[in-house]
Amino acid sequence: MLLLESSFSLFIGRFHPVIVHLPIGFLLLGALMEFFNSKVRSKNMDAAILFSFRLGALSAFLAAFMGWLLAGEGGYNESHLFWHKWLGITVGLVALAAMFIKGGVLAIPDFIYKILLFGMVSMLMITGHLGGNMTHGASYLTEYLPFGNSEQIVEKKAFNNPDSVFVYQDIIQPMLEKRCFECHNEDKSNGGLQMHTTELLAKGGDGGPVLVSGKAIDSELFRRITKDPTSKKFMPTGGKIHLGYEEVKLIGWWIDEGGDFDKAISDVDIPKDIKQILEENWKVSLVKKSFVETANVTPVATEIMTGLTDIGFTGSPLASGNNFLDIRYNKLGETPSNADLQKLLGAKEQITWLNLANKNITDEMLMTIGQLSNLTRLQIQQNPISDKGITSLEGLTNLETLNLYGTDITDAALASIEKLPNLKKLFLWQTKVTTEGAEGLKNKLPKLVIVMGTSVAEKS
Repeated sequence: MLLLESSFSLFIGRFHPVIVHLPIGFLLLGALMEFFNSKVRSKNMDAAILFSFRLGALSAFLAAFMGWLLAGEGGYNESHLFWHKWLGITVGLVALAAMFIKGGVLAIPDFIYKILLFGMVSMLMITGHLGGNMTHGASYLTEYLPFGNSEQIVEKKAFNNPDSVFVYQDIIQPMLEKRCFECHNEDKSNGGLQMHTTELLAKGGDGGPVLVSGKAIDSELFRRITKDPTSKKFMPTGGKIHLGYEEVKLIGWWIDEGGDFDKAISDVDIPKDIKQILEENWKVSLVKKSFVETANVTPVATEIMTGLTDIGFTGSPLASGNNFLDIRYNKLGETPSNADLQKLLGAKEQITWLNLANKNITDEMLMTIGQLSNLTRLQIQQNPISDKGITSLEGLTNLETLNLYGTDITDAALASIEKLPNLKKLFLWQTKVTTEGAEGLKNKLPKLVIVMGTSVAEKS
């Protein structure tokens, strides 16, 4: 027990990966020679096979002993370690039996001898595979399989919109996976730390949590990757390629921002130096794109567009190759009915700009307009609209511009407007909304531009 607990035992144990290749080579060679020798018997070949089995058995027990010592280091998957350990010992015993049989010490039928050799080779391969899994992870063997392994195919996320790029999932995790997961995965947990899931990373290791939200300098993870590379506590260990300066900066920034696993880049503060790293080296666009720049819809059906044209609507695409539509009512001297507006629902996916200014739009009609979920610009100024009607627009989560100039809304409508998460510009000139109400909305949505003529500063 003293030997198993000493640092010297770990020194000896770490020769296991070196020695373990000897029984693999000797025993496989002996089995192959026996296969070829069974057809044309040769005394010289028999002697070579016996010699190979002797060396294989000796090195198998030596490797097993060193592996037993190495297991005292801990941090391995218990199930895999159990089978790797005992299969390794069994390989040594079977190799010893093969040596005695080949040397004439034991006499058994030839077919049983062949089964024994087949079992030895099979156990040798399984034992080696388990050892590889514990050292490199369960996916090590199939990670770069060129075909047929759909579970290993990871869809690359386009980094052209900050809303679609997640700080941990797309920036931090790939770095940790490349540099740290080899020793902190489902099969190996050095220091009791596993990092292959966010739950286990948040839980930490034997010494407790390795992340302190908002404080990189107090987080054990950050401390380990910023220590002197000659220190025993520096990570990653064992001469592996360590994290680069920019990678360390990004990990520190992520922890300082709270170490959240679910936030998009658009949801966190990005200092100038981090912004430069992300844009120049990670090729992440930090300019938020509008809904119509990132979404795709099918073209509107010809019969639907024809029907809308017949009742006074005109439509045009926003841009060449873009199926989103700019719709307005242009029938001279007339206003649309609620039944007319209902027909817009046939193109609800394609309509993103809608202009119904001064068309006698009522609160009831807004219930239909509120179903056009892809609207990004809505112009309904100079219409008899009240606070009640504005509640119908609460589901327009993609709306970026809303013109309510010249309507009858009051401060009560602002509670509904507050629920529009992507609203960028709001026109409230000549409404009953007070300056105080507009300023209160501005405080809740600081990025919103509110236009009230000269009564409120149009701050962005």
